Amino acid sequence: MSSNLPCPLWETIRRLPSLWLGGVLLWCFLCPGDLRAEDDSDLVLAANRTENKGIALWRAGDYEAGGRLIERAIESDPTNPQRLLNYGSLLMLRGQEQIDDGDAEIAAKTLEESERQLTKAIKLAEGLPDRESTAGLGFFLLGEIAFYARKDDERAAKFYRSAAMRLPGDPRIEEALARVEENLTAAAATAATEAGSEPETPPEVPLGAANSITLDGRTLRLASKEENEVVAVEEYVPPGETKNNWTMLFAHRKHRRYIEPGKYASLLSTQAAKQGGKVLSTVSGPGKSASVVFIVHAPAMHLSEINVWNLIDDDGTLISEQFARRIQGVMHQDESEELARAHFSRWVRELQDRHPVELVQTSAVPVSAGDDEEE
Repeated sequence: MSSNLPCPLWETIRRLPSLWLGGVLLWCFLCPGDLRAEDDSDLVLAANRTENKGIALWRAGDYEAGGRLIERAIESDPTNPQRLLNYGSLLMLRGQEQIDDGDAEIAAKTLEESERQLTKAIKLAEGLPDRESTAGLGFFLLGEIAFYARKDDERAAKFYRSAAMRLPGDPRIEEALARVEENLTAAAATAATEAGSEPETPPEVPLGAANSITLDGRTLRLASKEENEVVAVEEYVPPGETKNNWTMLFAHRKHRRYIEPGKYASLLSTQAAKQGGKVLSTVSGPGKSASVVFIVHAPAMHLSEINVWNLIDDDGTLISEQFARRIQGVMHQDESEELARAHFSRWVRELQDRHPVELVQTSAVPVSAGDDEEE
């Protein structure tokens, strides 16, 4: 039976090893020493020999022993991004073999490790001169994993675009990008057809109607509503996005268990710090309320998430409201921190203005008899 669908990357390599990517991988695997010919130190030459032995064992089917030697070569020559790229490529192909063998769970772990090695290669390459092509190839391979293994067109498109920036005009990358953008266009057209004639941005209605809300100048639609023994939550995202795939989010939560707002803010900031995030602000007040602002980064996904939380004591019930923005791309960390520092004060005020809190009243100062007589 014939098919018009493109065969997977790894199948392409097996069938036509002379293709561009197959040639690149072959060059990576067989000639690691040539890539560092300008450095003839004993350490690098020893690492080259170790890597060559590891690759030979890997290609002979001894993945465990081969992997150990390759990792040893990487450890002994940690400034060479090409070794990381080689290893990530091998792991990518091994992951597909495991999928073909029906070992989906094992394949998932192998592909995750492939993505980790490729991401490390990109980070290292971008800090070195004359390594644009290495970084570009790393992004391209991440795109191939996202497209063929993850079936995630949006993520693949981001990686392909990053590859195209570093290897402009390369027809193979352009072809991959055109392929995934065609899928995205088709998906958008299907979604628009299913939506019918419904306007893309509906007029705002009161929150009580549970349809939409406006924050940061954007109208967000209700995407999900859930209630359990712990919390009742409503989540709002921009039109066309979902609760699992959003760039902006507003969440309103009513907690079943009461925690003092300041303590909850402290717990959030502590958890963010444990995840390697950066806490930008924690504020108590006004009244019985508290706010916290933090950013968490996911380097492997080239994603950062800005979080602004406002917590209110509503007559003995904890209400939390969250506003979040996601930033994707190569410079996601710097861009997210710059955006957050410029706007988080305004975002906090917008959340606070949604729930005016009762301020603590001070006792009236008694008026002395002398003052009365003066009047």
